[in-house]
Amino acid sequence: MSLLAHGLAEGEGGWLGVGASAWHARKETGNRPQNELDMSRVSGVLVAGIDLSGRTTGTTALAWLVGTASGERPRLERPVVTDGLRGAKGDERIVGLLVDVRPDVVAIDAPLHLPHAVTCRDENCQRCFPSGGGYPSYTTRMLERKDRWEGPTTRPPMPMVMVAGIAFRAIFLRRLLEREGIRVIETWPAGVLRQMQNAPGRSTRLDAGTRARLLLGSVDDPGWRLQQPDLSLDVADAVAAALAAYAFATGRFQSIGDNAWPDEGAIVLPCVAQSALT
Repeated sequence: MSLLAHGLAEGEGGWLGVGASAWHARKETGNRPQNELDMSRVSGVLVAGIDLSGRTTGTTALAWLVGTASGERPRLERPVVTDGLRGAKGDERIVGLLVDVRPDVVAIDAPLHLPHAVTCRDENCQRCFPSGGGYPSYTTRMLERKDRWEGPTTRPPMPMVMVAGIAFRAIFLRRLLEREGIRVIETWPAGVLRQMQNAPGRSTRLDAGTRARLLLGSVDDPGWRLQQPDLSLDVADAVAAALAAYAFATGRFQSIGDNAWPDEGAIVLPCVAQSALT
């Protein structure tokens, strides 16, 4: 495993302070239009997590967490949004919901970069055409290979080619959000939960009950939204993604990727020692 970053990412040492201050400034100006989530009374660090589905199939869920710059236990401030998030109008709704409240970080459960071999245009690229022969994989990124994962999270994420449609949607959503000045990162909810669970590989199932138990160990849930008997995996994963965003925003994260392949991105998870975020 190659840790690209630990704590605040390189070159971003002052980013959290700017983000938190900007949120307080937005709260104080009173110029922000009213929106359906009514976050006008929220202060501190606001983050969002998205469990992304395909554009026309599956369920997309959007969760919000509110905490402090010092990394105190965050709160699940509002209901997780799952309605109206499909298709082109779904993309518009996702962007609209996020732009309305402008979270400090948004974490998406989907690849945000393609394999290097797909995007490279260098005819003499030594990574694509090594002198010793052979070709790199164009179906998966280096960070998705098993030998890049160690410790409690030994099972790698699904290869990019298996979720290509979701990846394409995520990449474009990131473009839309970044045009609005919103920071977007990639995460993997199963990895977040296994960090919290401290269980290697496939040794323990991550069913809805297990997900809820783990999340309730890290999140205040005043609305009992994680304690419903019909809790869906999509909702739980959106909250787990938001936890990764919170870890990033408060400087308590690790970025897992490959230093030799930086253009393939990185997956952000909470630090193992602080995964409980208490």
